[in-house]
Amino acid sequence: MKRYALRTLLCFALGIAGIGTVNAQSGQVNEAVNSLQKHRQASLQEKLYLHIDRPVYACGDEMWFKVYNVDGSLHRPLDMSKVTYVELLDADQKPALQAKVAMKDGAGSGYLQLPTTLKSGNYTVRAYTSWMKNFDPEFYFQQQVTIINTFEQLPKLEAPKAKGYTLQFFPEGGSLLAGVASQVAFKVTESQSGKGTALVGQVYDQAGNEVATFTPHKFGIGRFTFTPEQGKRYTAKLQLPDGSTLEQALPQVHERGYTLQLADTTTNYVHIAVHSVGKPDENVYLLGHTRQQVVSSERALLQNGKYVFRINKADLADGITHFTVFNTAGQPVSERLYFKNPSKELALQVAASQSQYSLRDKVSLELQASSQAPANLSLAVYKLDSLQMQPQAHIASYIWLESDLKGSIENPGYYFSKEGQADRLGMDNLMLTHGWSRFTWNEILEKEPAKHTFLPENHGHLLFGKVTHKSSGQAAPGIMTYLASPGKPIRFYNASSNADGRLMFELKDFYGNKDVVLQTDFTKDSTYHFELFSPFSSRYTSRTSSTLQLAESREGDIRERHMQVQVEHAYYGAHRNKFHTPGIDSTAFYGQPSERYLLDDYKRFKVMEEVMREYVQGVQVRLRGRSFHFMVLNRPYKSIFRQNRWCSWMAFRYSTLTRSWLLIR
Repeated sequence: MKRYALRTLLCFALGIAGIGTVNAQSGQVNEAVNSLQKHRQASLQEKLYLHIDRPVYACGDEMWFKVYNVDGSLHRPLDMSKVTYVELLDADQKPALQAKVAMKDGAGSGYLQLPTTLKSGNYTVRAYTSWMKNFDPEFYFQQQVTIINTFEQLPKLEAPKAKGYTLQFFPEGGSLLAGVASQVAFKVTESQSGKGTALVGQVYDQAGNEVATFTPHKFGIGRFTFTPEQGKRYTAKLQLPDGSTLEQALPQVHERGYTLQLADTTTNYVHIAVHSVGKPDENVYLLGHTRQQVVSSERALLQNGKYVFRINKADLADGITHFTVFNTAGQPVSERLYFKNPSKELALQVAASQSQYSLRDKVSLELQASSQAPANLSLAVYKLDSLQMQPQAHIASYIWLESDLKGSIENPGYYFSKEGQADRLGMDNLMLTHGWSRFTWNEILEKEPAKHTFLPENHGHLLFGKVTHKSSGQAAPGIMTYLASPGKPIRFYNASSNADGRLMFELKDFYGNKDVVLQTDFTKDSTYHFELFSPFSSRYTSRTSSTLQLAESREGDIRERHMQVQVEHAYYGAHRNKFHTPGIDSTAFYGQPSERYLLDDYKRFKVMEEVMREYVQGVQVRLRGRSFHFMVLNRPYKSIFRQNRWCSWMAFRYSTLTRSWLLIR
């Protein structure tokens, strides 16, 4: 366990490189900066993205996917976890299919065979690593897919329900301050679908006077500006399509507090105005970080309750920058998000070999990149019809936006299109209505560092279990256990239970469907109970899948998809669901031996005692009573194993290929 934890810390150290420079006006290092950096060191963030080949499937199809793992701060491929867990969840958040995918250099691939027992409906594909189980399941990759069981009668269309609407308000900086002109972002959505809608509304004070009007800009999201007054309450009235109105109270107006306002009106600078009301002028501290990398750090004295910071855009990293204002006591009092468009993107041009093709013609595609940067790519090809629609998200929208923001973003791919990149107001509205989700400052400012339950799988799958006394059910510490997997190649692992009776096996190069046998040394102890734990996460999000609605107009495409699946099974069924073991060493029992002794070098000795004493340096020969004991050197700890290793057939193995004896530790 200790050695494994040391390797984990080394992986963290590699991920810490590249922290931004802190440009503090004060010579003192702010406690928030130290706390943020310590948090990043102890809680390295992984981001997973699954490129799924299409959004709609029929039962019997194969769901192909490719997994990308990147550092959550640097957005570079992260080769830390060697296993990714992929699950297909039904509408009740119960796993319908589960798989473990091997990762190498931050990438992996695989597929799920969709059985005909699945019901038609919307499912959720989620993916995570063992290390990600330490954090909120909202950080797992999740994407909705549709599966249609063409062998059963399709679900009937539900009668249309009366539309309900939800209206939310998000004051800039977090709160409304009396006497301070404030920007208020809002979001209008349909309750059933969660989609934004363009409805107009007005804001009234408690006397019925109209103080502002608001109209959504894009996807039901917009903003308006007004100056709240002390002691007044404000209510918004939304005009609904049926002529009725929806009333929603605005957040409370505070007589004391802080707020900030961000202005992006110049080419080179972002201006952040900090206001305080009902507070004496004091020093405030503005901290900006991009995915936990500090990019801006300034201290200033408020004058008449206001100070304007000027931030150079060139100092900001690409993506979401999280600005937080701290008061003199070091407490976070106001926050704001800002997005900087990525400056380095891999632009690809795809050209087909010809404009039209006949049936069964070979299609050749030529890819041309805008730069010579190395890239790991994946391509999915499918037919666009009434079932298959153009996806509204991709790896860029997920990595830069969805993985760091709260809630569900409608059409995230829009913000990376040509139209969306030019729509700075739409992006800034998104920053105002979707807060930062990776952590809260209360967690960061804790004195005690975060303690994590799950280890990263740096070398292979970690299988955990527990040993208990069969009679009492109490934990059994210090019990040596052995886990074996018969077949080719043979795999054998051992682990000793800790004080809580827990076991940990590192199953390196363990692929495919295999039986495992777990036992102790029956010559010493045979009265224990074993339990192996599932490696899949038992925590789920509160997200719900929408109900599948299939109109009769899609019947033709569904029937055609059914025939395609049957033809594919009839002519290609024998080649489905095959597994190819990667090229690993299958001759050595424990993998590559730690030491090798050639037969030709020691056959001149007459007896085995002389061979072991004179030639095999990794073994010490001891005569106890009338029998010889061979003690193996424990090189990592520079000591001798207490147990008599020669008595076990696992200690040495003769290789007919190299004519040598292999010493196994």
